[in-house]
Amino acid sequence: MTKADIINYIEQNKEEAIALLQHLVRINSAVIEHGIDGKELQAQLFLRDRLEKMGATTELMEPDYERMKDSPECPSGHNYKGRPNLEAIFKGVGGGRSLLLTGHVDTMDPGDINKWKHDPWSAHIEDGNLYGLGSADMKAGLCAQLFALEAVLKHGKLKGDCVYLSVVDEEGGGNGTLDYTRRADKPKCDGAIIAEPTNGEIHIASRGVMLLHIDVVGQTGHPLYKWELHNAVEKALIIKKALDDLEHRWLATKCHPVMPSPGITLCMISAGTSGTAIPDRCRMSFQVDMLPVEKYWNGEPREINGLMIRAEVQEAINWACASDPWLSEHPPILDWYQHVDPHSTDPTFELIHVLAENSGAPIGASFAGNDARHLANAGVPSILYGPGYTADIHKPNEKVSISDYIECIKNYASTLVDWCGVEFF
Repeated sequence: MTKADIINYIEQNKEEAIALLQHLVRINSAVIEHGIDGKELQAQLFLRDRLEKMGATTELMEPDYERMKDSPECPSGHNYKGRPNLEAIFKGVGGGRSLLLTGHVDTMDPGDINKWKHDPWSAHIEDGNLYGLGSADMKAGLCAQLFALEAVLKHGKLKGDCVYLSVVDEEGGGNGTLDYTRRADKPKCDGAIIAEPTNGEIHIASRGVMLLHIDVVGQTGHPLYKWELHNAVEKALIIKKALDDLEHRWLATKCHPVMPSPGITLCMISAGTSGTAIPDRCRMSFQVDMLPVEKYWNGEPREINGLMIRAEVQEAINWACASDPWLSEHPPILDWYQHVDPHSTDPTFELIHVLAENSGAPIGASFAGNDARHLANAGVPSILYGPGYTADIHKPNEKVSISDYIECIKNYASTLVDWCGVEFF
């Protein structure tokens, strides 16, 4: 038997692969209130049963705050009772490299159901696409990895170990993977492939992002006294202008070979209680981007983390407040409520080139945060590759191309053979 026999098997059994994805999409595994809670359990149980039939040693593990509470990237207040990660280990016979295949089983909330052409959990197939919540982000990737592994094991024994990891609460900030990397008993892996939708590319770097609330206080009263009172919205706009100026400096001075310059985006603003009262409170909510590595105008690179970016934002706000008597006496309160560091993998890492040779996919980078940074911080070089396009996710009528899904299965399987090694039957 050869790698070609595995590819032929996948082609001949693609209807089974499609049915696997439909089954998983039909299980509601959405997060609740951006990860405060979630419905992942039934999806994990379904995957566990399938993996155990394939011969895996499995374990369900609920994330534990005690293992990760010291991380600035750990969102607090999330419930993990009944929300376990799923680990499945396939031991190799020896003589090969180990590989982690991973993805998140949680999905976004469906939002307004009336905006969906089909029920979000219908897994409806139309015009070569499979529609459904989480179809691209990222149940197609999880199913493609599982089916690829199943196809390989039907034709031989892995030489290197393979770990299949389905995590929870990625959409709520990534605590599922963060907790897993803190486990003392986790198996060692020589590399990892995360099955995020990557637009037909292999992503070796990811942009980081932090979410920030800024609360500004003022004085309330009748608009007749506007000249005597301090309007919280007007004071907030002073801070907004300072962050606009900082963003413009970043656009002029920070660059990356494959990513756009970082931005600071106002996403929400709330203030006031009436159209006839000056607001004494204003909250602005921002998304703050960061690159994994920055190059200044002189070409000198430096690695970036969230704490460095927070310091730049704080300094810009401090300067703005110093120029305003009210803000200097009543500085705003900053709440960094989500923190996703960037990640970057050495472009010479061999797994990148093994996957590229098997898939023909170009090398690129992710403009969104993901779990690769947790694996990288734990010493596991990580890349992203999976079916689907980011333009189709986090919105009604999410879909994934069936042909892309089947192609990814073949590419995962070929990469497993070349990276882990296989003793064919």
